[in-house]
Amino acid sequence: MAKFEKRILLFILSISLMLFLGVLAFLRNVKQSQQITRYIANSYEIIAEAQSLLSLLKEVESMQRGYIITGLNIYLEEYQDIIDNVNKHNDKLVVLTKNNSVQQDKVFLLKPLINQRISRLNEGIKIFKNQGFEITKEFLSNGQGRSIMKKIQQNIHELEQKENDQINNYEKTLIIIDNQTTFILIFVTTISLTFLCLIIFANHRYIISRDALEFKLNELVIKDELTKLYNRREMNRLLEAEISRCQRNNQNFCFVLVDLDHFKSINDNYGHLMGDKVLQDIAQIILTEIRVVDSAARFGGEEIAIILPNINASQAFSLVERIRKNLAKIQFISTQSNDSFFVTFSAGISEFKPESIMTNIIDSADKALYQAKSQGRNCTILALN
Repeated sequence: MAKFEKRILLFILSISLMLFLGVLAFLRNVKQSQQITRYIANSYEIIAEAQSLLSLLKEVESMQRGYIITGLNIYLEEYQDIIDNVNKHNDKLVVLTKNNSVQQDKVFLLKPLINQRISRLNEGIKIFKNQGFEITKEFLSNGQGRSIMKKIQQNIHELEQKENDQINNYEKTLIIIDNQTTFILIFVTTISLTFLCLIIFANHRYIISRDALEFKLNELVIKDELTKLYNRREMNRLLEAEISRCQRNNQNFCFVLVDLDHFKSINDNYGHLMGDKVLQDIAQIILTEIRVVDSAARFGGEEIAIILPNINASQAFSLVERIRKNLAKIQFISTQSNDSFFVTFSAGISEFKPESIMTNIIDSADKALYQAKSQGRNCTILALN
């Protein structure tokens, strides 16, 4: 009997030791998975920051071109603010790549290139102010600015490619760890059914939290943080996809650019927090009014872009006008002063034809939007295709 009890005790001790080792291995894998998930999150954030930096730099270029072509100071109102944001994104990249010297070296190379590009842009504006359009045109035609921008784009592309490679490697490692974790769970389950529910629950929570984090990371990449609309990069992707679809099927669709009227005065009079709330509310109004198949994105600042598939210019005009008129009736209340005010917008609509290209449809909508502003704002203009 004593020998049997000793065997039972030895068996229990062996089972307990295997259970302990199994749980220990499981916890180790979970910790590794969490660490790798953080690395993936960091890589996604680096990609998002790099894309935002490049997008803002292109926006600065567009402002300079708009000013030189039209001579209107409105193009320079937010010029310096956006340049400051470019530098902030570059500084953020330095912080995010602090544990990767190779990537940080690429980020350090970006700073002088960005400074050179901004210096060229500023020099072009200065020449235009002092010597006129023709001299400025000659200055811009030497290609130095484009060459610098190409280097910046190449640097950012290499940075993003490296991060994407790291993400792929991390995800492969996660698959291996997941397979190991599954084996450990089966092993531990065969040892002790007592711990079965606990282990399944822990693994289930782990998978759900990882999926939720991946979903959140994906949202960060494609959505604008403030308005929860798509960001400009995702809008470009959706627009390219819609163009391809319509070209294949020989169909038309409409593209809309909406710009809030006198939005700067809202920030000046009621504060930037109120301005942010107005943007959020209007974004939700637009999402409520458009169809499920439509897409809305924050195009930049107070501009919102809308893609309207399978709709003609007349139908798009009616839809945008309905949104504009409904918005004009809504009374906003300042959270600081309790003052009430109304918000209107100007809109430009362009209709895509199968022979069009992406640049044409955006440019047409932008010109129609500019015409709407020129006619006193708070109206919708159809582009003449």
